[in-house]
Amino acid sequence: MLAPLVGFILLSLLFTWPLATAPFSHVIAHAPNAGVPSLNTWAMATVWRNLFNQPGAILKGTAFYPYDNSVAFSEHLLVPALMAGPVAELTGSWTFAYNVSELTALVLAGFFTFLLARHLGASLVGAFLGGGLYAFNTWNVNELVRSQIVSNEFFPLVLLSCLYFAERPTWPRALGVGGVALLQALCCMYWAVYLPFLLVPVLVALVGFQVRPLARVSAALGASALLVLAFAWPYVSHGRDFGFERDEPESVPLDRYFQVAPQNVVYGSVLEHGQPNQNAAHFQGFLALMLCVPGAIAARRQRPKTAAALFFLAAFSLAASLGPEIWVAGRRLGPGLYGLLFERVPVFRQIRYPERFSIFVNLTVAILAAIGLSSLPARFRRLAPIVLILGLAEHLSMPQFLDEMPPRDTSPDVYNAIRELPGEIVVAEVPANGYLMGRRDARVMYYSIAHGKRTVEGYTGYFPPLYWLVKWHLFNFPSEQSVKFLSDFGVTTLVDRTKGALPSGVEVLGSFKDGVRLLRLPPAAAGSFMTDGFRARPELEEIPRASWEMRLPEGKVGRSPLLDADPGTTWSTIGGQTRDAFIRVRFGSSERLGRVRLYLPLPVRFPTHFIMEGVADEDRSPVLAFDGDWAFTSLARSLWKSPLAAFMDIDLEPVVVSGFRIRVLEDDPFQLPITISEIRAYRAPSPPRSTGTVPDPDLRGKSVR
Repeated sequence: MLAPLVGFILLSLLFTWPLATAPFSHVIAHAPNAGVPSLNTWAMATVWRNLFNQPGAILKGTAFYPYDNSVAFSEHLLVPALMAGPVAELTGSWTFAYNVSELTALVLAGFFTFLLARHLGASLVGAFLGGGLYAFNTWNVNELVRSQIVSNEFFPLVLLSCLYFAERPTWPRALGVGGVALLQALCCMYWAVYLPFLLVPVLVALVGFQVRPLARVSAALGASALLVLAFAWPYVSHGRDFGFERDEPESVPLDRYFQVAPQNVVYGSVLEHGQPNQNAAHFQGFLALMLCVPGAIAARRQRPKTAAALFFLAAFSLAASLGPEIWVAGRRLGPGLYGLLFERVPVFRQIRYPERFSIFVNLTVAILAAIGLSSLPARFRRLAPIVLILGLAEHLSMPQFLDEMPPRDTSPDVYNAIRELPGEIVVAEVPANGYLMGRRDARVMYYSIAHGKRTVEGYTGYFPPLYWLVKWHLFNFPSEQSVKFLSDFGVTTLVDRTKGALPSGVEVLGSFKDGVRLLRLPPAAAGSFMTDGFRARPELEEIPRASWEMRLPEGKVGRSPLLDADPGTTWSTIGGQTRDAFIRVRFGSSERLGRVRLYLPLPVRFPTHFIMEGVADEDRSPVLAFDGDWAFTSLARSLWKSPLAAFMDIDLEPVVVSGFRIRVLEDDPFQLPITISEIRAYRAPSPPRSTGTVPDPDLRGKSVR
């Protein structure tokens, strides 16, 4: 067994070349733009350390202050962390440990598939081909940027354990099925969701409906499911509390199964190319597909139950991987299987890409190709090594693009200084990246591995509710408004690369190379929006909306999604906030307007640079004074306390108008769009008759800048 294991190690170095030349400093990916390598390294380092330091809070991470269990905004990667952790402890490099975990996943994927193919009767050469096709197929190597997806090495072992159990359904073998399934489920939450679609058809095909064997394996799998649920519960909690849910995904054309990576050495200049992420190349290899024909015949003849399970698995996963609709050569053929899963199985509303179901297509093709090569007539068997080489060469895509991780920083000493700061501190970095550059925030997560302090920034598939509001204020540092907001939010320390003048109250703790400064912000004000002492403003009487007329920039006049009382329907500026975009509302009669409330769905995308105008008549739209600080404070408080019903209150100096208009003053350089689900307005109380109107001292400023 040593020879095939060494063979897969060599293949892992070949298919990831030139990673072996710089494993301590580089990863496969454009590290800043992809973000995922830094994110996944942070997740593994966090989980590994928590196992020893706080085993009761394994998913508690440094990123995304002030939210607990911040690892659960993405993948926890427990099993990869168990692989990478000892390597990091021995070498002191989490980049090297990350690379070792990826290469280990590839090697084990190939080796476990080799063992499975051998058990099914494949020859040594055929089994090695099967292992190579599963571990190093075009799609799997493309996913090296996303190590959580490459952590699929236990699927063939799950299938092998099911075969062993069917041959002798004892308790130890049932526990083996449960244990291997647990390992795969704790590699990646995607695979935890997909596992039942492998286990159920395979076990039913192999065991049938025999009560005792099914009871044993069900008990073993049930125990594993409880352990998985312990890790999954923070994900469930986040999804419930923050409304995490995906839109229906795009479909994947069947054509993708005949497309390759751009650097494919055989077909790169002949076949079309898949995309780097979604809609990636899923090429199975022409030789592998041809070998599947004799492989399917041999499997059907020798192991009919196993063959039936594999045929079903391949057909199901192929159909599911194509998404909500079936598209072939630019033509829609009809609805797809994934649409049914998306509608009927709630967990599928929280995961992203249907094409990852192709993992079972890859596994089935690898197994059948291994059996097919082994079942060739004797006169062709001497050609088996050549077929092996050609079959793997069809997938060889090199060189891989490498990038430094983390990106070389001009002042690493600043992070050493952060590590030495005493007490509980919260760190953020300025200037912040724009809205469309969120992946670059993953580098802050990587740096936090070394200093261990809570940080605001991070990158993940789901961002916590307050994230983009805080990032906008970081983007606008060093304005006085941003400093006050960040202090009230709880940020104590800034890594500052702006090199500009600082507002009063901000202290320089240290200066480093290239003008990088470490800053201390002033303490939070008493009763800030993050505290229990926060003082909300009283509610006002709502102005009925039955007679409202609304106009949006698109020119349509009518009720619109903002007036239908359905939080699921929204209006958005899509590409960002541009000058003179507006929302205009006309009441059925004149009203004494005191507040306009905008309900903002998650992920929150709020108006930034805008003014309020009163609608008095056709020729006059007076500018209305409102409290800009309170608008953002009310939004922050609602995002912290009731994120599923977040709102921005625009409190006005009371004025009698027949409507209002919210107008964007200038393009937002942060490039944040506006998305609103509902808009409401409220009457101001009538002024006392004897004294007249006394302006509210908190109402100051006419616009938000």
